Amino acid sequence: AAVCGKIAHLSSAGPADLVSALIRVTGRWGGALFAIGLFNAGWLSAITISLSTAYTVYGAFGWRRSLRRTVSEEPRFYALYYVSLLIAALIILIPGLPLGMLSVFTQIIVSMLFIPDLAVLVVLTSDRKIMGDHSNPVWKQAMGWGIVVVFAIASVVTIGAGVW
Repeated sequence: AAVCGKIAHLSSAGPADLVSALIRVTGRWGGALFAIGLFNAGWLSAITISLSTAYTVYGAFGWRRSLRRTVSEEPRFYALYYVSLLIAALIILIPGLPLGMLSVFTQIIVSMLFIPDLAVLVVLTSDRKIMGDHSNPVWKQAMGWGIVVVFAIASVVTIGAGVW
């Protein structure tokens, strides 16, 4: 919000443009903190996404997985983790790849895939047979379904905006 009106074409601005504009508004320290935060977010995302991918693939096949085991104890798990890191790094390094559009497209897909997951979560946490005394009361069920509807509407609007 601090850089609104400070960059001519904000939608096509890169991280360096944002940091430069932020420096003009907040000074050197504001720009430096933003740059560090941006780097940290990217670094953490790369580790988290690759690790969750390896964990999910292993879980899907019913294979044993744990971060408590060493590389020598679970070489396939760690190999999958490192390969997914490498693939992600190679994709990002493709020259001319529109990273901004790629990240927006990824977020749209993820938000659409989140809707059925969230619906299943609301159903499971509302079931007294499964959750017992910890099942959701009616007001939490209504809130959960409301959130599912908001995500569904946001996805439809986002896709509609891209089509028009």
